Amino acid sequence: MTNGNQPAQSSEAPNYHDGLTKREHFAAMAMQGFVANVALSTSSLEYKLAAACSVSLADALLKELAK
Repeated sequence: MTNGNQPAQSSEAPNYHDGLTKREHFAAMAMQGFVANVALSTSSLEYKLAAACSVSLADALLKELAK
């Protein structure tokens, strides 16, 4: 299991995971920043771009953390 696919939150039960992965959690945090930007319009194209950028930012963060 890669670092990005590990649970964002620890669980007491081994091999139990019912939540976000680190990658999903980081992407959600980045997406929150994009959505909070008042300049972001309601265009679905801008939403798709914000989502794609959020995932790219999450992947970049995981790559840096792996160093």
